[in-house]
Amino acid sequence: TLLSFLVFSGIVALAGGFKNVDIPGLSATINFEGATNSGSMATAIYYVMFAYGGATNVNNILDEVHDPVRNLPRVGIFSLSITFVLYMLANVVYYGVLTRDEILGSSLTIAATFFSKLYGGTFGTRVLPFLISLSPLGFANTILFTNSRIVLEIARDGLLPFSNYIGWVEPRTNSPVFSIALIWVITAIFLWAPPPGDVFNFITTFSSYTGSIFDVLTVGGIFLLRSREKDLERPIKAPAIFLIFGVLFSIYQLIFSFVPPLSNSTAYVYYLPYVGSLILFFATIGYWYLQVVWYKGPEKSYNAQLAKEGLEAGTLEKIGAEDKKPSTEE
Repeated sequence: TLLSFLVFSGIVALAGGFKNVDIPGLSATINFEGATNSGSMATAIYYVMFAYGGATNVNNILDEVHDPVRNLPRVGIFSLSITFVLYMLANVVYYGVLTRDEILGSSLTIAATFFSKLYGGTFGTRVLPFLISLSPLGFANTILFTNSRIVLEIARDGLLPFSNYIGWVEPRTNSPVFSIALIWVITAIFLWAPPPGDVFNFITTFSSYTGSIFDVLTVGGIFLLRSREKDLERPIKAPAIFLIFGVLFSIYQLIFSFVPPLSNSTAYVYYLPYVGSLILFFATIGYWYLQVVWYKGPEKSYNAQLAKEGLEAGTLEKIGAEDKKPSTEE
């Protein structure tokens, strides 16, 4: 709603609806000369992709979606299309209403500077921050709901220590309380460990770089499965051209993120999130060996126990059915 109001206000301003406000127009603001290089572009893309990240959360709770084979493609296309249009229009009105210096010198969010210019400082510095806070609050609730289910299923597969506790669901609320607690602890670490003032930038680039690594591995796994299991039924199949484009996009980010940007506005060296992400990635390989190979977590997991009990029950039913068959011997 707030984004739609922003776009509407900007269109009115560009049409001359705010007589007492100096509107520079698009031609006066859009100028990318000397604004970026390959390293800055790779970093900027992380923030852009982060803005679209919420659309993927429905994939994490497909067991709770009605008719996912039918509805998932529809939800994805509809939500991403609406978000893309609104984001593009928002950028158009930002560049049309604000000058280059106002954008670069914004002490708050660009949206606050935008609304302050059109409606005055009270709305931009007091009312707007409250309205903006409602958006991350809703996003945090969504992430907590969906990611706790991911942690729950990972624990039930035996891929986490103390899986019996983390994979437990509280029967009264039907909630994975220990999974939620684990997410809370990780979130607290991310909030307090990075340098003050740059938490958002650090978390975004740190997590997005790891995400790009897994995007490449995931696409590689998709093509590997398609070559090995050609006859496997796939209700939802992504076109190969989109997969190839996506993986090339991720490879570009993985490589060019280490190109020094034109300027570094953070309190830490620009490559710290990427190096930290790689260190964590390789450290988890060692953890995987200990948990999966040495401790044999998946073999002792909740899901393995369910599969074993199901097999035993099926075997007993089969034996019972054989015993009940009438004898054909005379």
